[in-house]
Amino acid sequence: MSFRVRPSQPEDASVITSLLASLGYELTEDQIIEELNAHTSTVVFVAEDDSQVIGFIAANTRRQLHLAGRVTTIDSFVVDESRRSEGIGKLLLNEVISHAQERGSKLVDVHSNTARDDAKRFYEGNGFVHSSNYFKMIL
Repeated sequence: MSFRVRPSQPEDASVITSLLASLGYELTEDQIIEELNAHTSTVVFVAEDDSQVIGFIAANTRRQLHLAGRVTTIDSFVVDESRRSEGIGKLLLNEVISHAQERGSKLVDVHSNTARDDAKRFYEGNGFVHSSNYFKMIL
């Protein structure tokens, strides 16, 4: 199998919507298109197999005062459940890491739901270390 990673396009919104729904995020295609167009600091890459989108990763780069430099954060990352463990996630992750290096980021970080044990293993297996707690307040 030959996978290809490319920047997302508005026509990918339908598949991205479905992939996010598989993780419990209920968004409309219009919301996805709006987000794809709204943030110049956010990049979204999709993985394709035979022109079919089978996964995506979204990340943003920003400065962090306490690091005196740039940080790239993976905001969303999903590979179709039926296509996991084929190397697709690694390709997408490597694309974001390359992007982060090009942007001069000091690190790449990601937050993952504590219930997602497979994601934890994936990140640790790809060089990430568990280094902090993540808190949120829904407004």
